[in-house]
This record gives sequence, C-alpha cells and structure tokens, in this order.
Amino acid sequence: MKIKVIDDICGKGKTTYAINEMKKGITEGKQYIYVTPFIKETERIQKEIPSMELPNKSDDSTKRANLIRLLTRGANIATTHQLFKSLDADIVELLQANDYTLIIDEVLDVIEQISITKYDLDNICNNYITVDSNNKVTWNDENYRGKYDEYKRYADNGNLYVFNDQKSNQTAGLFWQFPHDIFNQFNEVYVMTYLFDCQLMAMYFKSCGLTWQKYSLDNHQLAPYQYNKIDKNLFSLLQGKKYNGAGERRTALSKAWLSKHENGESVATNAEIIKSKAYNIFRNGCQVWNTKKLKPMI
Repeated sequence: MKIKVIDDICGKGKTTYAINEMKKGITEGKQYIYVTPFIKETERIQKEIPSMELPNKSDDSTKRANLIRLLTRGANIATTHQLFKSLDADIVELLQANDYTLIIDEVLDVIEQISITKYDLDNICNNYITVDSNNKVTWNDENYRGKYDEYKRYADNGNLYVFNDQKSNQTAGLFWQFPHDIFNQFNEVYVMTYLFDCQLMAMYFKSCGLTWQKYSLDNHQLAPYQYNKIDKNLFSLLQGKKYNGAGERRTALSKAWLSKHENGESVATNAEIIKSKAYNIFRNGCQVWNTKKLKPMI
C-alpha cells in the first residue's frame, strides 16, 4: 500500500486532478472510493463521473448499510468523511476482496474525544473495561447489552482508548481512533490537502507506522513536492474597533450573550449588531459584490 499526499494550495486543481485520474482509471478497470467532507461534493463527483455511486439513505436501509452493499459488489463510490469514518474492522474483508484506490479530499478527523460524564466514565473504568500499557481499551463482558453499547462496539473494534490527566495520571476521558488497518487494505491512498505535516492525520499516520510520499501539482500533474505559499494578495486584514469590537468579554459569542441587548438597554441584540457589522464589512470594508445582482453578497 502506497500513501501519496498531494500537498498544495487551494485552487491548484487537486480535485480536478483526482477526477481526471478516476475517469482514466475506471476505463482501465480500476476501482475507487472518493471521500470528501461535503455531500454536495459527492454529487459533483457523480455528475462528473456517472458510474460513481452514492450510498444515500433509502426507505429500507441506512446510509452505512448502503455503503456496505456498494462495497460488497465492488462499486465505485463517492461518500462523505462522516460516513467513511463509520467503517470498522467488519469491512476489512470486503476491502480485501476488491482492489480499491482511496482518495481523501482534505484530512479525516481520525481521532475524536468522546463526550461522557465523569460518573459514566468511572462506572465504565471500574466495572467493564481493562486498559493496556498503550491505553487501549478491552471490553471485558462479551455479552454486555446496555447504555454503553456504543463504547463496547468501539472497544471490540480496537478503536477505543483512554487518556489520563497529566497531573494526577488518573483516567480523564475516552477517545475514538479510526482503525488504521483499513488503510492497509487499499492498493493506493491519496490524501489531498495543504500543509499536511502540520495536521493531526500526519501524527496519526506516524503513530500507526504508516509512511507517505508528498507531491505537488504542476500543470495538473503530480510533481515532486515543493512548498507553495498562499498568495498574500488574496487576503485583506481589517483592523480597529470598527470591525473587531465584538468578542472582548469572556462570555462573548455565547448563546446568552448573543441574545442579550447591548448594555441591557439597546433595542438591538448583540446578534443583530454583529450581523449589521458583518454586512458593513462585506459591503464597505472588503468591497465584495455579487456581480450578477450588483448587491452585497450577504
């Protein structure tokens, strides 16, 4: 398995490159799974490549079940990050039976902290699990059925870990980790992003012993990696109270703060004031206009 990271700035044509590669590869009998953050992007991929299938929810099945069905028959698939992350060790055999190339548009959130109360955490740690020297969780009761079913499933798939408080060295929480064995089932893996080495997925690959080769794009073709800076002329910094007057309080931008009237007296709420300021920024500060309607783009 080879991991190729296409590390280049936005607008360089990474998605166009992937589409062209898939079009060519499919005619040669190759199989692809394309993973992107947004449903709209999966629809765009299918529009460009009609043979790509989307694992949409149906009347008789969930999206995940439909994704597994597509994998079972070796279909070319365009799906979202969120749905791809639902895959676990159960689908390794399905991937082994095919010869997929995986293309990931933007890095995956491969590690996520699990929201859990201290009471439930203590209960799980004291009664249901064993933690090894690498902080990996094993669920002790194979026949367990109850409120912690989801955590048991993560543990059974080898995806559940604890993390400790640095001061007390006591268990402070749980986190889920994407099963790295899934990456090993692909013929090739492409990750398309910018500044990959600074992102969590790079640290995850390192911790799992996975290596990668970095590339840039030159005239829509892979080229040896070179660091390309974002053009500073694409950005404008607006400074001063006029544009940045909100958010100084510790509670700023909270739900209560947004619904509160400024100084407790003003007719407008903080949310309405921010909306007005944002409108002013786009209309007068940035000079951003919708050329079709000749009106501000907000």
